[in-house]
Amino acid sequence: MGTDKYWVTVDDSISRTQMRVLVVPNIRRRRVSLFVRHQYIEVRIPESMCDSVWRTFLLENWQEMYAAQKAHVGYPTGLEYPDYCWIRGHKHVCRIFVDQSEDYIEWVGQELRIRVTQIDRCLPLWREWRFGQSIEELVAVFDRAAAHGRSFGLCPRLVRIKDLRASWGVCHARGDIHLAAALWSVPPRLALFVVHHELCHLKHMNHSPQFYQQLAQLEPDYAQLARELEAFGHVLRSGLE
Repeated sequence: MGTDKYWVTVDDSISRTQMRVLVVPNIRRRRVSLFVRHQYIEVRIPESMCDSVWRTFLLENWQEMYAAQKAHVGYPTGLEYPDYCWIRGHKHVCRIFVDQSEDYIEWVGQELRIRVTQIDRCLPLWREWRFGQSIEELVAVFDRAAAHGRSFGLCPRLVRIKDLRASWGVCHARGDIHLAAALWSVPPRLALFVVHHELCHLKHMNHSPQFYQQLAQLEPDYAQLARELEAFGHVLRSGLE
């Protein structure tokens, strides 16, 4: 949960400008995000961040972002720093462009470009696109894992893809499996490992020796895969913000 948002006025001594700023703290946030709105600037910050840090960030970046938005040029005008995203285990540059055309997302080489008519459309478009991509990817991963699991009698009642933040997957005693949408960001072999892990919980709800014996039949290198997955913990915690 986050704390209440609040308004402040920030003076820029260089441009001799006063800015109306909406500060939005959130306990789950790990970095500063800056959004130039129509009549104000929105700053999203970690709940524990002191004022001097985000104020410095604001003063260093707001003028270029505002000028780019007014000119409709290809500069990241609503940007979470650092400006990249993780997809299938690879780090890609992610840039935002404000155009006077339509809202869409495209690949240009290895760079992901988000094009919007207004900067306020960026975050909803990104969330919708990323969740859709994660469902498509994870359905393919699950189909592959389920075909293997059926030979061991591991068949879930249903599977849901959700914006989980605390774990990559959850198996309920009634036979339901929930998978984190953020699995789309990790290498496919690690996503497959998570699905196999949750399938094994259909028979063994704890992490007993019997559970790991079952898991070893599906993933002989499960210990190494678990260590590799830990490196993507920051992706899981950030969710689909």
